[in-house]
Amino acid sequence: MTDRSPKHVRIQRLAERLQARAGLTRYSTVEFLIALVLLLVVTPLVEGLSQAVLIEGVLLTVVLGSAVLAVGAERRTLLIAVALSIPAVLSKWVHHFLPRFSSRKPGLAPCG
Repeated sequence: MTDRSPKHVRIQRLAERLQARAGLTRYSTVEFLIALVLLLVVTPLVEGLSQAVLIEGVLLTVVLGSAVLAVGAERRTLLIAVALSIPAVLSKWVHHFLPRFSSRKPGLAPCG
């Protein structure tokens, strides 16, 4: 017979959650690295195109989104990452779609 005491069940559930979380983090890290390499490779290739700024913005958004997922294994870390990435993404897209309403200099501050 197997031991199904409440303590054993709680430990087993905790182990399953930790294992699932580790798998998600590992996948997100690989996804982040792929997005980062894609940004570094594609940006010089599309530099001369008329839609280069749009393509770069999409790639930057994907990189920052995958970075948030890569570091967000815990809720607190995820919230901090989201809070830090939102101004950068928001300023990029506001400047792209509404250039009259935004200056480019404030948009650069969240990007580093």
